[in-house]
Amino acid sequence: MWSSVKTHAVVLSSRAFREADRSYTALTPHFGKLAFVGRGALKPKAKLAAHLEPCAVVELEIVRGARSTTVINVERRVAFRRAETSLSHRLLTLSSLSLLDAITQTDAEDPLLYDALIAWLEFLDAQETLHPTRSTLLLGAFLLRIMAQLGYDTTLLHLLPKNEAAAALLHCARNDAYTALTQLPLKGVDVEAYATCVHDLLGYHVPGYADRPFWVGIIAG
Repeated sequence: MWSSVKTHAVVLSSRAFREADRSYTALTPHFGKLAFVGRGALKPKAKLAAHLEPCAVVELEIVRGARSTTVINVERRVAFRRAETSLSHRLLTLSSLSLLDAITQTDAEDPLLYDALIAWLEFLDAQETLHPTRSTLLLGAFLLRIMAQLGYDTTLLHLLPKNEAAAALLHCARNDAYTALTQLPLKGVDVEAYATCVHDLLGYHVPGYADRPFWVGIIAG
């Protein structure tokens, strides 16, 4: 039986699917992460594909069938402009969306997870500049909050860094507002130890988490 659903969403990922289609995942406020297909999205004149880009809130209309879920309409509602105009913002945004996609399951409703993503994207859009070291701290903080929201323990003592400054960064990343993290004084060696700890926590908790460090995608040149 077919049913039509309308929902706000943030596209997390897309890939080529068959000859002319694309498959997508998107996080929604009331249906969790959805997987669906954009028919003909790879064709040069495809109308829907242009709106099914990340870095925006879109309104989706999808049709759910017995074997597949297909998008039939999409409208962009909110665009996060800095991710469109700044390479550092775009790299950080795309990395966070890709990682969120990797650590979440489809069809698990979690409005707070969606709210956390929107708050993160709004925060990034408000930042004028993003240095790779600061971005590593912030992306780690985002991942820690997502893991906590998903029910994972982010306080495992045997994974805490021995570096006291790095341990302090971990505490701040778990508990402080993103804006407060932009004001912290940083040393590269401390952020490196902190990032390794977040990477280890992901590897410990998340099935299928890649060995590729989470911060690799945000370093440009």
